[in-house]
Amino acid sequence: MLRLASETHRATVVLLLFACCSAGCDEPVATAPAVLLVTFDTTRADRIGAYGHSAARTPHWDALARRGLQFQRAYSPTPLTLPAHTSMLTGTWPSAHGVRDNTLFSVAPESRMVSEALSERGWRTAAFVGAFVLDARYGLDQGFEVYAGPAQSSAESATIAERPAVEVTDAALEWLAGVALDESFFLWVHYFDPHHPYAPPAPFGESLADAYDAEIAYADSEMGRLLEALGNQGRLDETLVIATSDHGESLGEHGEQSHGFFLYESAVRVPLVVAGPRIEHALVPAAVSLIDVTPTVLEWCGAPRLSMRAALGPSLLSTAARWTDADADGAGVDDRALYLETFLPFYAQAWAPQQALIWRGHKLIQTRRPELYDLQADPTEAHDLTAAEPELAAAMLTRLTELIAAHPPLGISRVDPLRQRDLAALAELGYTGGKLGDNPFDQNLPDAKDGIADIVKEGTALFDLREGRRLLELPAQERDAHMRLERAQRLYSELLESYPARTDFLSQLALAEASLGLTEQAADNCERLILSQPTVASHRLQLARAYEALGRKDWALAEMQKAVALDRRTGPAFEWLCAHHESLGELGRAAFWRAEQERFLLGNDELKRFVRTEAQRLASRARELDQEIAGPREYPRPDLAPERLAQP
Repeated sequence: MLRLASETHRATVVLLLFACCSAGCDEPVATAPAVLLVTFDTTRADRIGAYGHSAARTPHWDALARRGLQFQRAYSPTPLTLPAHTSMLTGTWPSAHGVRDNTLFSVAPESRMVSEALSERGWRTAAFVGAFVLDARYGLDQGFEVYAGPAQSSAESATIAERPAVEVTDAALEWLAGVALDESFFLWVHYFDPHHPYAPPAPFGESLADAYDAEIAYADSEMGRLLEALGNQGRLDETLVIATSDHGESLGEHGEQSHGFFLYESAVRVPLVVAGPRIEHALVPAAVSLIDVTPTVLEWCGAPRLSMRAALGPSLLSTAARWTDADADGAGVDDRALYLETFLPFYAQAWAPQQALIWRGHKLIQTRRPELYDLQADPTEAHDLTAAEPELAAAMLTRLTELIAAHPPLGISRVDPLRQRDLAALAELGYTGGKLGDNPFDQNLPDAKDGIADIVKEGTALFDLREGRRLLELPAQERDAHMRLERAQRLYSELLESYPARTDFLSQLALAEASLGLTEQAADNCERLILSQPTVASHRLQLARAYEALGRKDWALAEMQKAVALDRRTGPAFEWLCAHHESLGELGRAAFWRAEQERFLLGNDELKRFVRTEAQRLASRARELDQEIAGPREYPRPDLAPERLAQP
């Protein structure tokens, strides 16, 4: 029988405290109820030991499953990190909250989050996340007294892309140490490590042949450290633990290497375990969604559902109770329809988005060429039934249309089309930069199934480029580095034939060529970039480096000055200009550029102090040499043609 903690449990704690104080006893203070939400990034259900993966090394996941509710058919509403977590913490579908991509949207202040509902009731709240895509700037920090993510990096990029699980756990434990035993808390901890590219630390990468499994095992060990600390504090017995993932990973199934473009089981089916006081172990076969997390927390904490009016789903605790009381086959309790979507195909490639419905053991994927699958008979979704079951397909499409209409957009998500620095940092994670405009439901948009091969090619090229450049820095790795860089060069050349307007492909091709020492080719392609987009500072910076490799520092100087004229936050250009002029003994000019860098530098106090110190040092030496501290009379006009092409 399933027994749930709520207001009754909280009242019991208060009575115990009152009785203890009245008797004048010295017994320890009773621990207050708490909630721990742990989310693994990019972790599919069938890679957890409790879900049948024999090669898994997930003892802490498995132990939670043995003592709690293990949901066998849990789904993410979207295979994208920010939108999935937004659904989880607001209890609403992406179609309602409007956060539909990692690169362009943020949660609006008007969106109500479970952290806000609990904070208003006196609960301590904190979140520790491991990924740039969940940075506080995207709005999920609402209601959290502490929201900590990856630290600021240099001025060249917005933030560090990710931080390892050990650092996330350390930060969470430090916060927990300051929470009194009689204080209730809601703590969200997010481990990004299973995300591609997989680079498991020792000893996990050495003991497991599959790097993806090893990343999950590493994150599991850190979750174990977190649970152990709660146990040592005597808090675990009064803590509701919810462990899940934001989405899965395709791993080559249906032609997709990672996630985001498709809604197949590998990308949207997630592990989900709920364990805590008075919750008995059960395997729950009901189809549930991550939007059910918020109602679960509200029910367990005794917070009224009215505190989260927009939350849509039932509590996972209530769902489990209904199944416990139902027949073994769940007759009468499994008629719920789940909504899924991905708009990444549209925002990344101007392809048709996908919307899907899971209902009565079937899945309908609505896109340019709809697909229908019997998930029980065909769990790998190998046999499309749209032609064989037209009536079922039509009925599910009607149900999908009704569900979308019943939960229209709330119109409160924020959109910022100017986040160029954010998009650049996201590209480092493998996300394609998004864009706004046009109609996602245009019937002429291509089906993502027709272009996924090029997405795989793009992902392979990006990985080879990054890995090749990394290997160049290591002794005795030059051969492997050149092999990877040559493949990246070939793949980007092929992609440009199919997508000649993709300047990001042209930029990466030039970077591969520069890394291979093909300086003339790299410079030619950088000039093509400038002719296509003359006002992009990063293109000017890349061209300047190509010119420097050609031995033309005069041309490089002009392009570096154009880069800072276009964007005064272009840190590497300032660094180059300072070093260049100091090497020539032009200390007044070097001091000028350091002062300019400090004037426009945002964030990162440590870097500011360094730049200010350097500016003072150079200015002092310039005065000793009686040099004027001044820059060029005027910045070069950045709309000028590249320096080499401007030569007579």
